[in-house]
Amino acid sequence: MRTLICLLGFLLLTEVCFAQVQYRQGTVYVDGASSLTLSNNKYLQPENTWSDPPRPEFNRLGIAPGQVGVFAFDRLLVGAYANYGYGWYGDHFFDGSRGDYHSYRVNPFLRYYILAGSERNWNLFAELGFGTWSSNLSSGFETDFHVGVGVDVPLWPGVVGTAKLDYNAYAEGLNYTTFGIRGNLLLGQLGTRMQQPMAKGSWMTKSDLVSASIGHMRRGDNDWVNYGYSFHPTVGYFVVDGLLLSGLASVSYSRNQNDIQPTSIFGTNANLRHVSLDTELEARYYPWRNGKFLPYAALALGYSSREFESGQPDTDVINDESSTQWRAAAGLSYFLGQNVALEVSAAYQRQARKVDFNDGFTGSPNEYRDISLQTGFAFYFGEGR
Repeated sequence: MRTLICLLGFLLLTEVCFAQVQYRQGTVYVDGASSLTLSNNKYLQPENTWSDPPRPEFNRLGIAPGQVGVFAFDRLLVGAYANYGYGWYGDHFFDGSRGDYHSYRVNPFLRYYILAGSERNWNLFAELGFGTWSSNLSSGFETDFHVGVGVDVPLWPGVVGTAKLDYNAYAEGLNYTTFGIRGNLLLGQLGTRMQQPMAKGSWMTKSDLVSASIGHMRRGDNDWVNYGYSFHPTVGYFVVDGLLLSGLASVSYSRNQNDIQPTSIFGTNANLRHVSLDTELEARYYPWRNGKFLPYAALALGYSSREFESGQPDTDVINDESSTQWRAAAGLSYFLGQNVALEVSAAYQRQARKVDFNDGFTGSPNEYRDISLQTGFAFYFGEGR
C-alpha cells in the first residue's frame, strides 16, 4: 500500500505542470469523486436449500456529488456537501416482504480563498459550514457546524488536488476531526481535448485518495472515541496503445472505544474494530483512441476481505468475511478537457462470499449477481510514447 501511494505521488510530481486556475465569479466547483450508481443485486440461492425458495433482490440508486458549489464572487465559494440514496427490495427469503427506503444528507458551506492567484502553485482557503439536513436525524435538521482549512494545488487545466482539515461539531453524537486528499474540478477551465491516441506510457488515476477521522465525546467520567482511516488509490497504465491495465488497493480501518460503565443506559463497555481490504485488477481496451467520445470494453478480477471484532466483555465476537468477484463491463469515456473524462459504464458482476466465525463455524459460500450502471470522473496524464 505504501508503495502504491509513493508511486502515485511520484507520478503526480513528475507529470504535473502546475497549470493555472482562477477562482472567479460564476465558476462551478465539483468534487472529482462525484458518482451516480444504479444497481440491481440478487442473492443466487442454492437450489437445494429449500424446495421452492424465493430469491431476494435489492435495487439501489445512489447520487454522491460530494461537494459542489459556485463562486458567488471572486474567491468566495458557496456550496454544499450532499448525497442521496434510494433503495427498494422484494421477495426477501425470510418473510417475502417488499419495501423501500431513502436517505439524504446536505451540509451547506462557505469557503474563502485567502491566498489565491493564477500564478500560484498552491492556494490557501478557510471554510465554514452550518446546519445539517438529514434523513437520519429525528427532527430532519440540526444546528451542526464545521470549520476547516485547506490547500488547492493546481495539477492540470481546471483540476486541483485538495488537502483539507476540518473540525465537525454535531448536535447528536460525537464531534469529529477529519482530513482528506482528493482531486476536484473547476468547470469551464478544463482546457481542450488534444487529439492524441491513448498511447503506451500514459497514466490514469481517480480522485479519492486518503481520508481519516477521529471523533470524541465525554459524558461525566465516560470517554467515547471513534477513529478510522482509509487509503484507496487507483492507478492505471497503458501498456500498449489503447490497452489500459489498472489496479485498485483500498484499505480501511476503524475502531470504536468507550469507557461507559455497565450501570449506564448503554449497558456495557465496547471496543469495536473493523478492518477491510478491497483489491481489483482491470484490463480495459479502447478500439478507437482519438476524439472526445471513446468507447471501451473491460474485464476485472477482485478480492475483498472484512474482519469485525465486537470487543464485548465475555461475549467477544470475531468474524472474517472474504469474497472473490469478476466483472465484465462496457463503457464510454467522454473527455471534458485535456485530462478529465466523465465515464459511464454498464457492468455485470458475480461474487462468491464466505463468513468464518471465531467459534469455528464456517458459513456456506453465498453467490451474488450484480448488474449496475455507473458514472464518475477519471484523470488521464502523461504524454505517452
